[in-house]
Amino acid sequence: MTGTEKSFYLPGLMNLTDYRLERAELNQEWDEQVELSAQGTVYSQSAFINGAGKPTGLWKCFKNDDLKALFACEETEDSKDACHSGWLTYNGIMLLPPDKNQNNAQVTSEEFRITSFIVQELTEIYNTIELSTHPTFTDLRPFLWYLYGKPGPHFNLTLRYTSTLVLSRNEKESQDNSELYYQLNKSRRQEIRYGRKANVRTVETDDLDLFIDLYKETYERQNLPVKNIQTIRNLLDNLSLNSKLRLFASKTKEGEVGSMAAFATDRKRAYYVFGANSSHMRDTHTGTMVLWDGFELLRLSGVNEIDLEGINSPRRGYFKLSFGGDIVPYYHLKLKKNVFN
Repeated sequence: MTGTEKSFYLPGLMNLTDYRLERAELNQEWDEQVELSAQGTVYSQSAFINGAGKPTGLWKCFKNDDLKALFACEETEDSKDACHSGWLTYNGIMLLPPDKNQNNAQVTSEEFRITSFIVQELTEIYNTIELSTHPTFTDLRPFLWYLYGKPGPHFNLTLRYTSTLVLSRNEKESQDNSELYYQLNKSRRQEIRYGRKANVRTVETDDLDLFIDLYKETYERQNLPVKNIQTIRNLLDNLSLNSKLRLFASKTKEGEVGSMAAFATDRKRAYYVFGANSSHMRDTHTGTMVLWDGFELLRLSGVNEIDLEGINSPRRGYFKLSFGGDIVPYYHLKLKKNVFN
């Protein structure tokens, strides 16, 4: 795709002719470029995308010959729509690091042009565009200003939230006596004390069969249908194969597993993706300990940040926020070209 004779939202206000958008391949080069972007996450890398098994649209944006940004989305089978089924939690535009010689005003202006061009091109490629931005993608004006002041379809924005925690870098400091511990709410600290007293122990494991069995049990206990179990298994298998999975199990002193937690990782942080709990061990404190001790094991291996991946429902939000993390907003964007608003 080319930006020839393109302008954005007001004719002649901004020349975008130096930009172009090209289809990209899902390979090691793509993965490395995703790592370079502040918005790049494991959800846009091959280990996650191939594991989820969803059709995906990958694009690279160039200014002349310089790579400026990436774009990843889930596609429908016919590639006519960019959709968001929830598997690729964060997707959309990933900006590459700016020129070190640019000041803040220049960086902001350049990133605005890049985003404006990508929005313009995507609206010509797809009939529907649906994505969730990474929290570090903050300038949504090009989406808001699509067809600015004109009748026609416009992007709808839905506010969403996740919670992030920064882990201590001091390997000699006990997490139970860290600043993070004192940010936990009272009931969570109490659960940790009870867990320690009951000799609950958390270990890292590669037993995906056990996790899947426990995951099924979690849903069956709530009389809920177990959906997408094969996709979850394929995803975890592929993350593990590519060294992008950390799986933890919390056991009672008798050695019985009560809870498990799966994290996907990249070079920036770990993302809590799935959890499972035994139906007959709800009072063993393993549900708290699997996360708290999991944070500790991740921290000691060099992970400095946790994304608890979504606090957008009351029960889930309460539990995750009880670990004292920051509330971080991000946005779900959707445009239907045949719907005027």
